[in-house]
Amino acid sequence: MFRLNALPAVVLATVTLFAVTGCDTFQKANDKFWAKNSGNDFQKTQTFEAAPEKVFQAAKSALDALSFKADRVATAQGVLDATRRLLPGDNVREARQLTMRVKVDGAPGGAQVSVVIREITDTNFNEHTAMGTTKSLSESSLYDLYFAAINQELAKQ
Repeated sequence: MFRLNALPAVVLATVTLFAVTGCDTFQKANDKFWAKNSGNDFQKTQTFEAAPEKVFQAAKSALDALSFKADRVATAQGVLDATRRLLPGDNVREARQLTMRVKVDGAPGGAQVSVVIREITDTNFNEHTAMGTTKSLSESSLYDLYFAAINQELAKQ
């Protein structure tokens, strides 16, 4: 049985574990997930006439316009991973969530932004945690809205 006075030791051990393993472990796991599940992903790309660093900051700021929250910001790699809040599905036991991966690369005369948006659906999350299905969204206005939000952010700079 778990004793209440052991709680500080458990918390200290957990904090130590995170300090030793570092954030790279979590970033590597996230990269593995995206690499494993990106074979047939629909990707939309647009080029912007601005420095890659400015476009990256605009892309990061533009996430708010679509109600996405940045989960991972890898400035050196030009990668943003973001999620939207969990939404109810078609029935009581269903939930869905949108994720986005943004990659900013240098291009002639500016920067190229590549975006993949995925929908994760869990049809029975009460009984099978983390057993959702993932599909890439190809016909979504979110891509165009996101690129428009990047343009607005660049105009502010």
